[in-house]
Amino acid sequence: IGLANFFDLENQPIRISLKRGQSLHTVSLRASKKPMYAAYVNAVTKSATSYQIGGFKLGYVHLWCGGKEAQEAMAFALFEPPLKDCDGLILDLRDGYGACSPDALDPFFRQPIAFPDFETTNRDGKKSISTIVFSKPIVALVNGGSRSGKEELAYALKQTNRALLLGDRTAGYFLAGSLEPINEKCFLYLAILDCALSGVRLEGIGVEPDLKVSNDITSGEDRQLEQAKLELVKRIKEAKSTP
Repeated sequence: IGLANFFDLENQPIRISLKRGQSLHTVSLRASKKPMYAAYVNAVTKSATSYQIGGFKLGYVHLWCGGKEAQEAMAFALFEPPLKDCDGLILDLRDGYGACSPDALDPFFRQPIAFPDFETTNRDGKKSISTIVFSKPIVALVNGGSRSGKEELAYALKQTNRALLLGDRTAGYFLAGSLEPINEKCFLYLAILDCALSGVRLEGIGVEPDLKVSNDITSGEDRQLEQAKLELVKRIKEAKSTP
């Protein structure tokens, strides 16, 4: 039952067993109590990493949820190491929560001519260049845990061909709702508005990826991520060969 398993266990040791393939592993952790949203924002920042494949630097960031702070954390990560000098990006929209707004995609759709690089030089002659445009190739990862506002992002990226959408069909949880508390362990999520994107209703349907790749949750291998790396290299090569 998820979070409720950890009630009243703050600062207590917890043993967790996980099965990977045919192997059973047990780890001991100590639970700390933190604001959930702040933890998700921190997870967005910490997810930023890069891979070297085929002579290219591939960036990766996981947008775990929406909201102003999480979206700003992703945007900031795009223009700082290790993503700043990447040749392309894997944008992970899998799992987590929704609540994303379309402006999360702003850096990916800005025109470089309208947002020129800003260069400064200090008294010692040291130069610094800042940019707020990400015009490089993108592969976006989605699955059945991509829901609500993240489905809107997936839909926009697919419809505009700004990114290759890879993974499994999104959840189709697109109605607007509110959380009503029942007790300390339970909330009722109550739908209050029907929603559509340019007349397209995603509720109960979701967004189909351009390339369907499913993960085997028992293998411990992230097939979707590995395939995304290969597909991103293809898109980078195509972009570099286009005049």
